[in-house]
Amino acid sequence: TNSEQIKSIRAANREAVKTQSEFPVSWTLDRSKSVQITYKGFLAGRKPSAVSGQPRLYYDRSKPFEKSVPFYNTYQSKTIIKKPLSYVVPQGWWKVIDLLKINQVNMRRLTKDSTVEVEIYRIEDFKASARQYESHHINTEVKVSTGKKQIKFRKGDYLIPMNQIANRFIMEVLEPQGDDSYFAWNFFDATLGQKEGYSSYVFEDTAEEFLKSNPDIRSKLEERKKTDTAFAKSGAAQLNYVYQQSPYFEPDLMRYPVYRIIK
Repeated sequence: TNSEQIKSIRAANREAVKTQSEFPVSWTLDRSKSVQITYKGFLAGRKPSAVSGQPRLYYDRSKPFEKSVPFYNTYQSKTIIKKPLSYVVPQGWWKVIDLLKINQVNMRRLTKDSTVEVEIYRIEDFKASARQYESHHINTEVKVSTGKKQIKFRKGDYLIPMNQIANRFIMEVLEPQGDDSYFAWNFFDATLGQKEGYSSYVFEDTAEEFLKSNPDIRSKLEERKKTDTAFAKSGAAQLNYVYQQSPYFEPDLMRYPVYRIIK
């Protein structure tokens, strides 16, 4: 029967996703491909509004029509990400943890504090929608840089192995560049705001000594001044640039708080 065939195909797909090595997480509409479908409707007209007396839109049920219209239903993968061995989500992100549990993601908690080399993402750029909807806004056009770092995780943090039937879901929600990721739905916005700063009066002397000890940073500063007129005219902007390159800069700012174990 068809039902048995559907069950068989679904079971095969669920098994295949366990070993799939990479996943698309964002897509773009392919406008070069479409099919024609019949659109049925009623002709629109205008008549005086009983409320305002001004012309209002209405659809004339006595004038049905049909027309052939293109239907675009083909998408191409825009961003494809290789699957890690595991993800680690710190327990403090409990809203995300709860959503993963609701969607039956298999996880286990670390039984002791552990230092692990992981791949990290840093959010380099994104665009936030101007208006909220249902207490959320959308972050789009996300750009990230990657690096490796030894991170100390705490007992109780969550390890998510990537050998399960939920792999596709996990990738789509935990990869920050995913169209429907938890980062896109602003669950991680707390990492995007700078919480620490400096006193210009105090940091000026520190910055001077830092530049003497780091001539490469001094060279980058001077090069930026040559190419950015507004930057060259702003002492505050230049001091902030040095601060961002210094060891005093807030290390977790813009660092995506979901980590990838890749080996």
